[in-house]
Amino acid sequence: MLRLELLGQPRILHAVELRLPRKAVALLAYLAIEGCTPRSRLVDLLWSESDEEGGRRNLRQVLYQLGQTPVQAHLEVGRAQIGLCGFELDVEEFLEGHGCADSLRLWRGEFLQDLELDNASQFEVWLRHQRERLGSAYAKALGHQARELERKGDLRGALEAFQTLIHLDELQEQPHREAMRLYAALGQPEQALCQFKRLTEVLRDELGLEPLPETQALAEQIRQRREVPRAKPLAVNSPSLRAPLVGREQALKRLEAAWQSKNILLIAGQAGVGKSRLVQEFLADKGSYVALSGRPGDAGTPYASMTRWVRQALGAAPGLELRPWVRFEAARLVPELSDEAPPQLDEGGQVRFFQALCELLSQASGGSKIFLSEDEHFADPWSLKALAFGVSQGSRRLVATFRPDEVLPEVAQRYQEWQGSGAAEWLELEPLSEQEVAELVAHLSGRPARLFPQRLYRATSGNPLFVLETLRNLFELGELRQGPGGVWETPYDEATQDYAELPIAPSVRQTILSRLERQGASVRRCLEVAALIEEETFNSGTLAEATALSQWEVSEALERASGSRLIEAAGQGYRFSHELISRAIAESLKPDRRRLIAARLAQHYAQGGVHPARVAGYFQQAAMPLEAAQWWVRAALHAHGVLAFAEADRYYVLALAALPPDHPERFEIQTRRFYLARQVGNTCLEEQLEQLEAMAASARSAEERCRVWFYRGMVLDDQQDLQGAMEASRKAYQYGLEASPAEAFYPLIFVTHYQRDLGLLEEATADGHRALALARQLSPFHLAEAQLCHALTRMLQGCPDEAIGLLAEAEDLLRQNGPAPAVFWLLQERLGVARARVLNSLGRFEESVPQTAEVIEKARQGGVQRQELVGLLVRVEGWLGLGRAEEAAQDLERCTELARHLNWGWSEVGQLYAELELFRNNGPSALRWAERALEHAARNIVHEINGLYSRGGAWLALGERTKARADLERAIELHGGIHRFRAVRLEALQARLALTRFGAGFASTG
Repeated sequence: MLRLELLGQPRILHAVELRLPRKAVALLAYLAIEGCTPRSRLVDLLWSESDEEGGRRNLRQVLYQLGQTPVQAHLEVGRAQIGLCGFELDVEEFLEGHGCADSLRLWRGEFLQDLELDNASQFEVWLRHQRERLGSAYAKALGHQARELERKGDLRGALEAFQTLIHLDELQEQPHREAMRLYAALGQPEQALCQFKRLTEVLRDELGLEPLPETQALAEQIRQRREVPRAKPLAVNSPSLRAPLVGREQALKRLEAAWQSKNILLIAGQAGVGKSRLVQEFLADKGSYVALSGRPGDAGTPYASMTRWVRQALGAAPGLELRPWVRFEAARLVPELSDEAPPQLDEGGQVRFFQALCELLSQASGGSKIFLSEDEHFADPWSLKALAFGVSQGSRRLVATFRPDEVLPEVAQRYQEWQGSGAAEWLELEPLSEQEVAELVAHLSGRPARLFPQRLYRATSGNPLFVLETLRNLFELGELRQGPGGVWETPYDEATQDYAELPIAPSVRQTILSRLERQGASVRRCLEVAALIEEETFNSGTLAEATALSQWEVSEALERASGSRLIEAAGQGYRFSHELISRAIAESLKPDRRRLIAARLAQHYAQGGVHPARVAGYFQQAAMPLEAAQWWVRAALHAHGVLAFAEADRYYVLALAALPPDHPERFEIQTRRFYLARQVGNTCLEEQLEQLEAMAASARSAEERCRVWFYRGMVLDDQQDLQGAMEASRKAYQYGLEASPAEAFYPLIFVTHYQRDLGLLEEATADGHRALALARQLSPFHLAEAQLCHALTRMLQGCPDEAIGLLAEAEDLLRQNGPAPAVFWLLQERLGVARARVLNSLGRFEESVPQTAEVIEKARQGGVQRQELVGLLVRVEGWLGLGRAEEAAQDLERCTELARHLNWGWSEVGQLYAELELFRNNGPSALRWAERALEHAARNIVHEINGLYSRGGAWLALGERTKARADLERAIELHGGIHRFRAVRLEALQARLALTRFGAGFASTG
């Protein structure tokens, strides 16, 4: 019989103990706990950072190793799934024992103790969950055993059990208190007080807390040998005060009229004014609806609100069958929805992404087409954009509530556009009038009154939340009570003139904190932690980690807080009755307490389930900058994946701010940030140079200096300083040689690129041969890259057939060795662009155009706008060569958008637009575009030649042959017979010049 003992250091037994590799032990443990599992899940679990093929190969290797042992007879290996049968499991026996002495003896230590795996982050998440689950069961069983031992009179045995519990989690206050009590009962008061001292130190250092009043009272009793003073009684629960909706009749009529007109409903108002109450009343007879709400902290995190909404929807409908495309798109926010990671989102794919999110939310709510979006001033703009788009499709309806002075500008702009088009009704909700407060009090108290409502109105200005919190506070103070028949009474009813005697706090915040104080220390501890949780709901499991209370004690405290109406039940947990309550509590926290709570929350949420920026924020609040930096980087990568490029850059900045100047990871983060800016064009050249200066200051090794000079060459290229770019790349190459051949490779490739642009073809040939030699030391993919580079040089040297041959060899290498790794960005597709360039040079335009399609699409999907622009420019040359003006115009329109965003490529775009307008016989427009091309040519001789070529053509079209001749002669002079990459051929320049000499009309000469 196969036996698995997984509590403590794992043991796999089959007559004798089997010695197995760690991954094999992990595989057996997972199958024993979870049952039959798909191969794809096991690969993701045990080889999380490997590619799928590598992971499947590793899984086959582990199965082969197990197949050489007696375990083979117990494995059920299928094509798609793997299972385990016929075994005994100590975990199962422990749980079935329900805490009896025999089951406790099975506990040899934590689950899979000391089992740590490489490249298995998903397994680590699962392992952590199992350890928490089983550790909680063990603690519960141990507590039960301690109480049984004490009942039987074995005080020392009970004390040992409680000390074991303390050893498991020193921050749980109750076991300390029980140990103090048992020490005292055993006649060891000094030990009891030592236990109290240790508890006091741990709580202060780890959580910024004092022991609970009952623990302090017990210590005082032990110290003084006298009866413990009675603790201050907890506040009695205030009445429910389920207020009727008063003073909102006109508002409801306006909403109903707008609803019948199928308008979006925008309900604005200040905090506590009753927006949610109004909406609930209005929607009560409208059927089911999708309830969503923003949370404080969402606004700066891309899709933070939507991620939470999707997770809540899935949690509320666990058996939900989603259509495959919906599941796949939603996996961008909730990765566990798909075994296959979706590709990086691109602008064209946003529509499908937004549709999927709203489809999921609607389906999880039973197909409802009504969306209630509350507190939109807290929600992030990306989520609201997705929601707005989803609502615009089909017959969906939207009701939104918000505080108008706290809404983000882009969201406010959308509201204005909706109003301007007549698509939305705006309703501003005002506080209650004095008469409406009197009506509310009359409904609640059972009798009309005049003086008491006047006093209440003056104190609260008619804010409904402040009114209700004040009434609850007065009840808890005993200043307001229910008399015979439920009618309200105060001690001042007979003698007062204006109820000035009533102790009403000057603000709703003070009222809330006064009520909180009367609920007791346990409630305050729990709600202090809850107030810093940026999720909508919370539960006892989350709070216990930062309160030094057991889950049972936390549950009791939450029930008490719910009875006082500070919080309310929500799904499987609780939420604050109003955001102002959580804000008041959070603002009252002392800095040390806030920091320690944040540290606990950071460690809790680092296990998964929330946006990385949330975790980073908690670590930042906890004054743990190194941990915060790691999570800011994760947040940046996540933001990049959903096209939130500005936020990705901001997260990189926060990561850098969290690291000390000499931290070894600083340079890598700076590199990521610079590369992001280059790819998506969200910084100007001056900012990129500033970033390079910072990188140069951080660079310590030859490898890092190589990268700085390499990137400097790119920026100099953008500034049209090709000579400087070539020299910088040469410097990078020299540093790269000091580091490794791999580091030297790409700088050398770029040296040849700049040499081609400068017309230094002999030098480019020599360095191209060096790149080929270097590549042969590295990998087939390096060799394919070098062949691509050399092919372009040979094309310029008038050897197009040799160039095509080199590109064919490179493509064969990729076919033989599989897809190129990500570091060789779009290599297969760039080979297609290079082939298209060669074919264009041969006039084989029909063949060249299809070569560019794949690189354009892949670049667009990946958000790599520079590469997309390059591919489009090459394709435009092909369209023009084919005389396909409409296709060329469409591509150039996209080129213009990209050039504007990147602030790069304007000269090439302008020159090709000029050629398009010449083809259309539109001389004036051609001239404008040619002038624009020359404006942006700066010091780039290739751009100047091409711009003069097109302007010469424009002058010809306008009959200005003298001006045309001057431009074309200047272009030929600059050309000098030197073949430069991307420059118009000398033959084309001469042909267009000939038209000026013989007085012929304009014709495009290619």
